[in-house]
Amino acid sequence: MDPNLDASAGSISLRLKYLADTLANCAAFQSLVGAANAAEALRHIWEDGLPAPTTGSQYTVSELQGMLPYALIWCEKITHTHEAEPASFMVDAELAVQLVRAVPEELRWDMHQASRQWSNTVGTIMDQMRAQASTAGRLSIATIEMAEPHYRTMTEEERSEGDQQFADLIVTVMEGI
Repeated sequence: MDPNLDASAGSISLRLKYLADTLANCAAFQSLVGAANAAEALRHIWEDGLPAPTTGSQYTVSELQGMLPYALIWCEKITHTHEAEPASFMVDAELAVQLVRAVPEELRWDMHQASRQWSNTVGTIMDQMRAQASTAGRLSIATIEMAEPHYRTMTEEERSEGDQQFADLIVTVMEGI
């Protein structure tokens, strides 16, 4: 997370902070990004987009490769619903996570093993996020969904982005405030 951002406040930013904290606390995410602990892992999580390119308006391949692996997080949707009690609301939120890694060089031409490794990593991160649900300082996770299969950069994109694998998750959060 960008240390220069304002402190999190309100129903959107706080949920994104809790999502980042939950993700950073996953041993599988820490392993993916090469972090020794959750604080180091947070440096590989970006809210609403990557930091600005250092050279102009577009990233160089080396800039993109230098940020890998990482997670992008953002709020897809948030709904405040009035409940029966006066001043009682239920908040439903759909938060998005995009996990991104460089395909390991030794697996570049072994599509099946690269896919299996990525499936193992993504699935374990999902399991570890679920295990933290509703614990102190974490989200009240209702569902974690990977609606589409994970994917890899196409050959023509490789020249500008490098050989990468992606997984897009939707985390549904439901809680009263």
